[in-house]
Amino acid sequence: MKQLYYTLAGILILLVGWSILLIHVPPTEIIAYLGVENGLLVAFLVSAFGGVSTATSVNYYATVITLAAGGTSIFALGIVAGIGITIGDSLFYYLGTRGHEILTKKGSEWAKKVEVWVNKQHPVMIQVGAYVYTGITPLPNDVLTVGLGVAEYSYRRLLPALLLGNITLTILVAAFANQIGLIQTVFGI
Repeated sequence: MKQLYYTLAGILILLVGWSILLIHVPPTEIIAYLGVENGLLVAFLVSAFGGVSTATSVNYYATVITLAAGGTSIFALGIVAGIGITIGDSLFYYLGTRGHEILTKKGSEWAKKVEVWVNKQHPVMIQVGAYVYTGITPLPNDVLTVGLGVAEYSYRRLLPALLLGNITLTILVAAFANQIGLIQTVFGI
């Protein structure tokens, strides 16, 4: 358990450091220093560790926007960062599956209700809902993945929708950032 705290502390230090860097250094300088190939590695790492939670998703969006504005391929960025977010989301799913052991009586009653509701739904509807939630909305995925983990929804069924949704959202954010950069260049803003 102590090792988990050290890991979480390390991740937190990296996220705070990245946030400070993004505040004080312009995106063009970051891309010029990193290069496109290393930018994709940074996108993966920030997505895997920084895009998983409500509290840390700002780092994910800032990184994707910075890299897209700096000229990184939108589709490569979408795939790499989408895989990273999916890895982080998988951790929350796992924590949700282990939630039954930790929940109090009132919490386990809630978990049972969620499980019953999820199991009444057609699996394809859950997959479509998971894709739309992760691919179209900027809402944190931990709510969805923890809930489906608590409901013991099949991870094999969830994974494709989660991965495609995360890739889609990253491509949409990167394309938006790219368009904003184009508008600024054309109009000299």
